[in-house]
Amino acid sequence: MTALARALLDALDDDDLVELAERLAPLLPPRRAPAKPLETQEAMLTCAQAAQQAGTHVETIRRAVRSGALRAGMAGRSPRIAPADLDAWLRGSGRNGQTPRSRAPQPTGKRRPLADALRSMERRDGAGIR
Repeated sequence: MTALARALLDALDDDDLVELAERLAPLLPPRRAPAKPLETQEAMLTCAQAAQQAGTHVETIRRAVRSGALRAGMAGRSPRIAPADLDAWLRGSGRNGQTPRSRAPQPTGKRRPLADALRSMERRDGAGIR
């Protein structure tokens, strides 16, 4: 700060400084929002906690975060997910319109590839291969 500015500030009393701050406020860039309170940060879920609540594998949650389908903040290098964002993703209204995918149920019992192949080769009239 220059000597002239310092001398000016030293000459002003508290009321003058308040008035100067009010006049300069519209000319200054907006201040950054304060950090979230500690209670809010503690409510954030880890990927493992989100996976447990969603009933999915943790890697499914990580993929959704990486793809942008599931919003997440960062705590260091670890993603943190707000419970509301997890609920939105599970309801299918996540970002980019992406919804969680689940695998098709696997058939129970033994696999019979030859029988399945023969069944698929049957004629439309119902006659099988002889």
